[in-house]
Amino acid sequence: MAFATIGNSGLTGSIDLTSKVTGTLPTGNGGTGATSFSPGKILQVTNGDYSTQFNNATDAAADIGVSATITPSATSSKIFITADTQWKTSLASGKVLLGGVGLYADIGGAGYNRISGGDGGLSHNYVLGYIDNGANAERQGNGRWTATMVWSPSTTSACTFKLYSQNNSTNSISCTYASITTHINLMEIGA
Repeated sequence: MAFATIGNSGLTGSIDLTSKVTGTLPTGNGGTGATSFSPGKILQVTNGDYSTQFNNATDAAADIGVSATITPSATSSKIFITADTQWKTSLASGKVLLGGVGLYADIGGAGYNRISGGDGGLSHNYVLGYIDNGANAERQGNGRWTATMVWSPSTTSACTFKLYSQNNSTNSISCTYASITTHINLMEIGA
């Protein structure tokens, strides 16, 4: 196909692209060239970051402070979720050093429910720590907790996600430990 050069004098006024241009037009800088989106495309991305340490010394699940919200564009969409936090558990004296982190979601303000693991108790969180059958002693454990999942909320209402921590009531758990940033990343995937 031959290319034509248009001089500056030919650029005055407007060009009617619907009738005066034929063939395939190139995609502009940063464009996809797509005229519609097929299943599996990322439709939107949101995230939440939090960098204040949260300490939980009870056996109740507690919001650690980070949240992220996404509003799906269709009930058939899925939400791809990644989350991570720096954690530390500590125990003054004993053998069991356990804590856990769970992912919770609220749809349209109806209240938070666990969407990771099971629906009750510490064992249904992603458990962190260890059990040592040795002598009672001061114990500590720490690391980076990460989770990845795909969730199907079947709604077009706002979905807000949070991380909750919980421990076995004999020790404490800190999340966003040493103020190392905690993240929740959300991607809507078209179905």
